[in-house]
Amino acid sequence: MTKAAVIIFVVIVSLAGCSSAKLDSYVSPSYSAGQVRRVAVMPISNQRIDAGQAIELNRAFIQELQRRNPGIEVIGGQEAIAALNRQNQADLWANFLVGYSTSGLPNTRTLSALAETLKVDAIVQGAMLRVIQEDSSGYNYPLTQVSIRYTMFGGKDWAVLWELTGEGKVQPYGYAAAPVFEAAKLAHDKILEQLPF
Repeated sequence: MTKAAVIIFVVIVSLAGCSSAKLDSYVSPSYSAGQVRRVAVMPISNQRIDAGQAIELNRAFIQELQRRNPGIEVIGGQEAIAALNRQNQADLWANFLVGYSTSGLPNTRTLSALAETLKVDAIVQGAMLRVIQEDSSGYNYPLTQVSIRYTMFGGKDWAVLWELTGEGKVQPYGYAAAPVFEAAKLAHDKILEQLPF
């Protein structure tokens, strides 16, 4: 290899940076993909991406769900929230999210009431759990790290049927951290690879 080729290779590698994704999962022993015929995929709750990016993630989730299980009927987030608003239950959903995010325990009565309004067998909720974004201080590489969790509630007792948590990490070479959405997309794609449908 010539000296110029080595320099070009080093420049390309240094500009590329490093990225990774990992996944944690739980699937209830009682879960069967066939038990879910109609599901509401609620809007992903997020901290640091804009509405358009959140909608993009939800659409990708719904498309993958339908690709894996063409017979399933999916109610999208905007449609589900509109239905809850018509029945004055949007606050009930918001309170459920706060309670679940702080306790980790689903309020099964609330889920049952919401499912009755939406006429669904299951409800899926995505949430951006953690965002770390740090520029380089000169001694370390910049870092953008995002954790996203999707949870499906359902069954006779409205328990957690499955939960997938993906983590995306981007460490570009340079001084500026990567955009949050880049790491979020890595985490989200890792979840889509392992959907239990």
